[in-house]
Amino acid sequence: MADKLADLLRETREAKARSEELLSQVRADSARKAGDKDKLRQHQLREEQADVDTLFAIHGLSAPPARADSSVNGYRRALAPMLARYLPDGHTLRALEWSDIPSDALPIFYSQLKAAVQESAFRPDSVPPGKMEKRIRRDQSGREVTEWIGQDSFVKDFAPPVTRRAKIRDLADFARSRAFD
Repeated sequence: MADKLADLLRETREAKARSEELLSQVRADSARKAGDKDKLRQHQLREEQADVDTLFAIHGLSAPPARADSSVNGYRRALAPMLARYLPDGHTLRALEWSDIPSDALPIFYSQLKAAVQESAFRPDSVPPGKMEKRIRRDQSGREVTEWIGQDSFVKDFAPPVTRRAKIRDLADFARSRAFD
């Protein structure tokens, strides 16, 4: 009986040791998977920042870095109002409230926003009247090219002022003034 009790106690200790070992392996695997998910999220955030950085570079700025605890959609929600400022005043995406857009629809609206900002960057109507703004782009060889965009040409400032004079002549007055010539 004592031998059976000792064997039972030994088997219980061995089973407990095996279960603790399995539990530690499961915890290690889940921690590794969580670490992989975190690395994947950070990689996605870096890719998003690099992608949007090209849009900010047109205006001479760089994209702000993502917070360490933010998700990709959270980062996009933070960037969207900053990008929307570079759209013309009447654009529909400029008036959107980005915090109200559902998470599953955000990537669609966000891709439309990026395309609209890229398209309107070099359009003169994206600049307020009377102003000139600097835009930076890269040419085929990778050099930075600075262009000035505005609704009015800068050459207009060097032209003499134009004064238009119009006079309505009465034919009877014209005939009287010519009568004594």
